[in-house]
Amino acid sequence: MKTLYLGIFVVAALGAAEAPVVAQPGSTPYLKITAGQNAAIVDWPTNATGFILETASSLNAPVNWKAATNNFAVAGTNLEITVPGPNAPVFYRLHWISPGSSAIVAPAKTWTWVTFTNAYCMGGTPLGIGVNLNTNSSNLLIFLTGGGACWDETTCYVLDNATQGPFGQAQFNALVPGLQLAWICNRAAPDNPFKDYSFVYVPYCTGDVHSGSQIELYGTNVTMHVGYLNMAAYLRRLVPTLPGVQHVVLAGSSAGGFGAVFNWAQTQKAFGNARVDVIDDSGPILPASVQQEGYGVFLPTGEASLHWDVNASLPSACASCPTDYETLYDYVATAAPAHRSALLSYTQDTTIPQFYGITASEFLTGINDLGASDFAPYTNTAYFFYNGSGHTFFLSTSANETQNGVTLSKFLNEMVTNSAAWTSEHP
Repeated sequence: MKTLYLGIFVVAALGAAEAPVVAQPGSTPYLKITAGQNAAIVDWPTNATGFILETASSLNAPVNWKAATNNFAVAGTNLEITVPGPNAPVFYRLHWISPGSSAIVAPAKTWTWVTFTNAYCMGGTPLGIGVNLNTNSSNLLIFLTGGGACWDETTCYVLDNATQGPFGQAQFNALVPGLQLAWICNRAAPDNPFKDYSFVYVPYCTGDVHSGSQIELYGTNVTMHVGYLNMAAYLRRLVPTLPGVQHVVLAGSSAGGFGAVFNWAQTQKAFGNARVDVIDDSGPILPASVQQEGYGVFLPTGEASLHWDVNASLPSACASCPTDYETLYDYVATAAPAHRSALLSYTQDTTIPQFYGITASEFLTGINDLGASDFAPYTNTAYFFYNGSGHTFFLSTSANETQNGVTLSKFLNEMVTNSAAWTSEHP
């Protein structure tokens, strides 16, 4: 991994602080620490573009650095976080993760692979995105794909529960024929509300439902659960690539459906005043009461969350999110009341119950509760629950699934065109 670390320092008990081990002021980004009575102020210049603040509790090998991307505020010309006095030393560093934010150049309406030097599959191989740009459109569809999930040596390397990669030009080229036929990317499909959009295809090989900010060691395997950080790298280039975008639809299927929800806040922040909608296709964050009937791996205290550091992806303004990921849906609805979000699911999903370790009946209870508690109360959210068996809708060649006389294509058309008729459909 190409890496540059600057300003490693320690915040000790009661906010006492040591000077940076490495301090290079001037044009090079640097960290500064100011000790308070019961806390420490950590800040670094806003010109530190492409850097992320990381923390560790020890410098003993193997060092487990975690991204500290939240709870910071702009203070004058600096970015700043307040660190309560910990009981044990905490180390911080700036980690260079971006060579810049140059615009992507690609032929219009042609699928093109773009390799990133700062995005990775779980094994450390380079990753990237596929783009199909329409420069005459102010609309953008970002699609996050799926491919399982894993959180330890058994699930990642024995059971192979998640796509690991590598994924590059060759793998993308093999996907393009099918991608061109997928309903959501088919520019010739008359009922496709996205047919004139710019398209971005985000592959998946980090095992963390696009929500991770952590590197783990499973046996002898260094495992990069960095899906959330990858998305941050993509956004830094997509924003200057499409400066006139006004409407972004952040969508995903299965693991990508989860990822769309977890990445909404950083996507909305990146695109500023543009409207960013969310479509979660078959990646429901089920209520804790249902998850507890199974493995509980996707609870805030569960194995997956701990190994991926999901909390680093949570918006700091969502006070309930760290203890209840389900409330991310409520946060999206209330943080952007003029924007829309949707959840799509089969009533008999053939994959998600296995992920949660629950029965089909428990799954149905879970999505019904989710629809009633996190979607029904809001006018800018709706769900489409299709009475049937299957998993994911978006990469099929049509959207003809019909519930209560309403096709999925009609449901999504009404969503993105702000139709007053848009409403939830369920058995």
